[in-house]
Amino acid sequence: MMRGRRHVFASLCSLIVVLTPLGVSAERHPIWNPGLEQSAHGRLGRGQGPATIEALRESVRPYLGLADRELRRKIGAMAGGARGEAAIRERAQATYNLALLHHLTKSSEQEETDYGHRSALLLTRYAEVFPFWDYKVCKGQCGLWTDWYHADFDTSMNLALAYDLLPRSSFDAIDESSHRDVRKLMVDIVAADLRFRMYTMNWAFFRPLGLVVFGRVLDDPELVHLGYWFLAKHLHEYYTRDGFIAEGTYSYHAQMTDRMLLSKQAFYLDGYSDPDGFVHEPFDDRWDPVRIDDFDLEATHGPALRRMKFSLRETALPDGRWPVLNETVHYDEPRAKPATNSLLLGGIGHGILARGSGSSQTQARLDFSPTLSHRHRDALNLIFFGKGREVIGGTAYRKPDRDWNISTLSHNLVVVDENQQRGNYFVDWTMAPYVPGVGRTMKRVRRQRWDPESENLHNNVLLWEPGYRGFDEVQVLEVDAADAYRGRVDRYQRLLAMVEAGEGGVYLADIFRVRGGTQYDWLLHGGHDPNRLVVNSTMEPAVGRLGELRWKEGLTTAASWQASFEHGGVSGRVLMAGRSETTIFRASGPRYQHGGLQDHLVVRRQTDAQKEEVFLAVHEVVEGEPVVKSIEELRFEGAPGTAVAMRIRLMDGADDYLIHSLDPGPNFPEHKVAGHSIRMRGRFAHIRMRDGELEWMMLNQGAELEVGGDRLVAEGKEFSQRGRIVAVERRESGASENAFIADRVLIGGESFEETTLLVRWANGWSWPYRVERIEGNRIVTSEEPGFEMRGGNVHSQYFPLEEFLGLESFPGPVSFLLSGTAIRDREGRTLKTNATTSTQSVQ
Repeated sequence: MMRGRRHVFASLCSLIVVLTPLGVSAERHPIWNPGLEQSAHGRLGRGQGPATIEALRESVRPYLGLADRELRRKIGAMAGGARGEAAIRERAQATYNLALLHHLTKSSEQEETDYGHRSALLLTRYAEVFPFWDYKVCKGQCGLWTDWYHADFDTSMNLALAYDLLPRSSFDAIDESSHRDVRKLMVDIVAADLRFRMYTMNWAFFRPLGLVVFGRVLDDPELVHLGYWFLAKHLHEYYTRDGFIAEGTYSYHAQMTDRMLLSKQAFYLDGYSDPDGFVHEPFDDRWDPVRIDDFDLEATHGPALRRMKFSLRETALPDGRWPVLNETVHYDEPRAKPATNSLLLGGIGHGILARGSGSSQTQARLDFSPTLSHRHRDALNLIFFGKGREVIGGTAYRKPDRDWNISTLSHNLVVVDENQQRGNYFVDWTMAPYVPGVGRTMKRVRRQRWDPESENLHNNVLLWEPGYRGFDEVQVLEVDAADAYRGRVDRYQRLLAMVEAGEGGVYLADIFRVRGGTQYDWLLHGGHDPNRLVVNSTMEPAVGRLGELRWKEGLTTAASWQASFEHGGVSGRVLMAGRSETTIFRASGPRYQHGGLQDHLVVRRQTDAQKEEVFLAVHEVVEGEPVVKSIEELRFEGAPGTAVAMRIRLMDGADDYLIHSLDPGPNFPEHKVAGHSIRMRGRFAHIRMRDGELEWMMLNQGAELEVGGDRLVAEGKEFSQRGRIVAVERRESGASENAFIADRVLIGGESFEETTLLVRWANGWSWPYRVERIEGNRIVTSEEPGFEMRGGNVHSQYFPLEEFLGLESFPGPVSFLLSGTAIRDREGRTLKTNATTSTQSVQ
């Protein structure tokens, strides 16, 4: 909702002309030497500029034949100088393009000598009418030059660039006060813009740039610093360490990032140096140096910009479309390159399990991003794609019902007691700490704070192994998202294992564990293309609902069962191991993006709040014959503790066994599968048997796995290594590499190359990194660590910041787990991490 009051801009700053500080030198003007590629065209960075001088001239032809009086009338007394955003933009762009024509043709014999005059006359007219423009200052959506002030500089910046290109003589020929009046206009434009809040958000892509441009044109180093600080604030606080935006949506990622990567950013930002002798008092304890010398966007922010580009442009589904993560639009056409391999975006919280390549690739996506701004309440939501089709789908943005799309009940996950997951709207903002013509308005900026009672702040990666030493037949990801239901559950986690099933076949094992509620609804729906749900068991008509889902048929069973979402000739098949008192509903609910209705699958179990409920399922994409024959839950000898197991029988005769426990280690208890010669001490194991013979066995985070006479056993307590992180090295802070410094020398470091490092802060948040190599007590990674350590405490360098929780730092200590793996592969080779740990401590 738009709020504010009508305002006629007239203030003390309109009486002040900002002069270059006494005793310091200004930049030489014009500052830039623009060419045709810097012409003003399009809206918000879109559009194609003129390829020739003649084309540029043609774009301003309506302004060339006008007498001065008619030209002045082009700029009216209404806000923006014209009626409608398009007309406002067209006049500002013409003002600059006339100045650009003067700049490009001034030494030519064919110069039309009044380009500069016409641009100066338009600027002078803007200066006359601007103080009387009637506009609204609000906290919501309003603006002076556009319909939303965050992007106002996209239009008004043209006037500053025109002013910089024009010689003093162009103004003096109009009036002796013209140059001074236009300079005051530049000050007033920025002062008006800074009456609005400075939001760190997805529509502010040109606001930092505009502040720098106006500051450089005005020779105002404080204003320049404000722009560079606001740019760095966005790159560090709106983006996570892996380059994804904190809102976790591809649509807004594209809206923001594509414009942050435009060449105009570097063109106007590069090359600035503070005047000699100038020392800036920082607006903030972060991102704001006391001096800037020869600013270089690539040198300063290049790694962050490349991560932004990669996470947007190289992580799509196999068909090139973006998955619907949070408030992402469902696009009908390719937008980016598919992920080439399995990938974990650990900064935002999104995992991609991938097998195969090109359009035949199979992908499973697990989302566990925090709930901020354009979020969905969907921690542990699953999307599944294979054989060219999305068979387990995302939702949508606004269509057909935005509230339903955001709802937990509309996603592929488990709903607890029919309640929504936590989630609220958060966006950081501050008023400007400096305004030209006014000066400093505050000593230090302050950030807004999260409401920890209503936000899902962070979810933890527990397992991540996409392929140790080239063994990618089994890839596993496990995430704990209990924070999403904080106060309602003490366990809410999902494990996905993508497994090769011969001849290009793939299945996805799915273990969902939850405890703390009394009713759990395991939900699934098909992709965005038309589909229908077919359940292989006889169902009866049912009445009831869950949110917008209305029952059509139901069945209560303790047996294993299967169902398919049929998308033409391709189906998304799901098999679930039987458990007592399981009720299956075929429901009808809103069809995402396209409107109408579609089928939904709801699997309901009711239990005691102290008892854990486990959903054991397998998914596959079927075109022709399936690869999975059946699944069943297995039992253990003695008390199972936290262990669960299932057997997955394949159509080709192989039997797969999957075992999972929550045992934290390093002293793992033994779990022996009843009726089978399988024994595990650890967190996750996968075994393939064929004709009674072992084909492979894999253990991740554990100490021992035995299958018949084959045995993998750690030399020490476990295959993993544990300890504390005492320091962090970051390339972006001047180190030669990104590295975590452990409190001890790590032995057997080579065996841990291409494994996962899990770093855990004292507040319980864990962060995953892939290990590049280990040297002594240095764990080197190619990934940006995202934080530094000072005095034993954590200082975050990318979203999320401690200031959002009102902290000066996240308290230490910081612990680590080097996730160990042991494998006996098809060739009989043993691949394992050597977890012998030195007792030699490091200061």
